[in-house]
Amino acid sequence: MPVVRSIFSGVFSFLLTITLIALGIAITLNLTVLNPDFIISELAKTNAYSIISDQIRDQLPTEDPYITQIIDETITELEPWLKEQVNATIYNGYAYLKGNRDLNIIIPLEQVRTCVKENVEQSVLESLPPDRYFYHSYMPK
Repeated sequence: MPVVRSIFSGVFSFLLTITLIALGIAITLNLTVLNPDFIISELAKTNAYSIISDQIRDQLPTEDPYITQIIDETITELEPWLKEQVNATIYNGYAYLKGNRDLNIIIPLEQVRTCVKENVEQSVLESLPPDRYFYHSYMPK
């Protein structure tokens, strides 16, 4: 009887060890990679939004200093919008992976268009030579 008890004890100890290891891995994955809040916090820690902004700057023309100034101002103003859109995309992606909804990622660009328009208008107005007969009220909005 002591031999059978030792065999069962060994088998159950092995099964308990394997189960605890698998459970530890599953819990760790659930709290890290499978959690959208964790991914968003890691993006913020690694300064990923600045990397994305730099990638956008590299893809746009920068020969003209006025265009460079407009691009820099626009990207700086749109950084909170970029964070919001990345976060929404991450949550939508996780909802899709969990099967809760269809993958439908839409990034509205109205705010980008408005910001670029305002920055271009401001830069043009600042670059105009002073003229006493020119009134800003005649500029189209």
